[in-house]
Amino acid sequence: MALISEQEKQRRHAIIVNILGASEMQGLTPDADSAEIMRRFEEGELDLEELGAAMSRHANELLPAQDEATDAAESNASVSSVTEEE
Repeated sequence: MALISEQEKQRRHAIIVNILGASEMQGLTPDADSAEIMRRFEEGELDLEELGAAMSRHANELLPAQDEATDAAESNASVSSVTEEE
């Protein structure tokens, strides 16, 4: 783990606050894994490039699950509309 100064921790904290604020404005709330990645950045375990890569990997892990949920909802909607037409 890289040792960073208190000033650098404060700078990184400000970056995280900005990320969270921008997300909140879009109606998004970070999950526990995202919060942990951001904590690791703030503590100096990750640099900014590693933060971006870790968040991208995590988002890509979430996409298949989200796509499956969307497909299931669309499938249920199709079945409901066919049933209503009959």
